[in-house]
Amino acid sequence: MVFTTLKGLFEPTLMFFGLMNSPANFQTMMNKILWNLINTGKVVSFIDDIIIGLGYDKVGITVGELPPTTVLSYIDSSGAIDIHAKIC
Repeated sequence: MVFTTLKGLFEPTLMFFGLMNSPANFQTMMNKILWNLINTGKVVSFIDDIIIGLGYDKVGITVGELPPTTVLSYIDSSGAIDIHAKIC
């Protein structure tokens, strides 16, 4: 969300205006951060839940499992959210 001021464009770094539209803003941010993983079908994001998909071949053997630490490091490298891996 960007808006124009007399000094140019302004993009807030925190959610403001109370809690109004915070879930929608957070969902948009997660979609932007995880776009590459969502687009390839490896993860699904819904607000504060991230579902990591597993691929299965015809026999039912897991192929291409994505470790949760990879997803967490992907989010952490975006710089938009501080993740404390010890807590997770």
